[in-house]
Amino acid sequence: MPARVEILPADERRPTLAAHVCLDRLLRSVPKRREITLGIMSHGNMPGLGVPPWTLRAALDCFDARKLRLRDVFVLGDPEAGQRLFERASFGHPSGSITPFPPSGRESLRIKLPETGVPARVPAHWVGTNLVLLAPLCHQRARAGAWTGPLVTSVRNLAAGLGYHAPSDPALAIGARLISDVFATSTVLLDATWWAAADDEGRLACDPTAPEHVLGIACNELDDMKVVDEWLDGLLNLAAATTGHQRSHARVPFVTGRRKPWPIARLPARPLHAEGLAGRAVKALWGRRSLPAPVRAALRPSVPGKFSSAWSSYRPVDFDRS
Repeated sequence: MPARVEILPADERRPTLAAHVCLDRLLRSVPKRREITLGIMSHGNMPGLGVPPWTLRAALDCFDARKLRLRDVFVLGDPEAGQRLFERASFGHPSGSITPFPPSGRESLRIKLPETGVPARVPAHWVGTNLVLLAPLCHQRARAGAWTGPLVTSVRNLAAGLGYHAPSDPALAIGARLISDVFATSTVLLDATWWAAADDEGRLACDPTAPEHVLGIACNELDDMKVVDEWLDGLLNLAAATTGHQRSHARVPFVTGRRKPWPIARLPARPLHAEGLAGRAVKALWGRRSLPAPVRAALRPSVPGKFSSAWSSYRPVDFDRS
């Protein structure tokens, strides 16, 4: 079966609604007796680089509504940004805390993989659970120079989190195999409130744009993940050469829901090291937490779209007081 995609426009008046609906439609088919392992892909604590707190809150609400127990939470990419997001979004929710990743000791399980002679070490309690991965709509430049879409980027970060740092397909194949072999099901909640591009270190590489949509994606195979990334490239009007992999012209995802027009995205024409000194200095400072808040606000690019103020002003409802 082709990858399944649920897409809905985001509503700034009810920021959790679209994410809740998209995820709920896909979770109807997962085994209810199996627990949830929640992964958070985060490049940084900025719009487009990380998932907004209301999207994570929508996922927690959806698990509760479906009576699906959250077993584990882990972060890919920037652990500090993911931790801050989780703490902010889970206020008042009895969801525990983020589990250290990668695993070690008796709590891990070794899995032999045909792509490498080194066995993968995964948390034993992941096996047989339903994976739900939250990710921002972000393209990342690989060290080889090619740009990869959000699903492929997340898979590579999973492999890297387990200790594999190959620059291309080996790490990608390893991450995809772990998803299909370890978890009972896998679902991606892709937040497209903003789109952004990140360099190979996860730093913001361009001004974000605002598609203002949310997508729920069900796919287990690597080829399906590539197909979804290609489809997203088409929505963003990005050139095929920027995706860094061969296109699958004969395959398309099965898409339901509704969609409004998306803005045109523009990837940086040059890598960060080829930019001027001033441009590199400003972009390097965009993600610095050590700077005073007024300085950070002055240096950062403007946040576009209807959700421009929600990133800093959103506050979740306390479950204990609702």
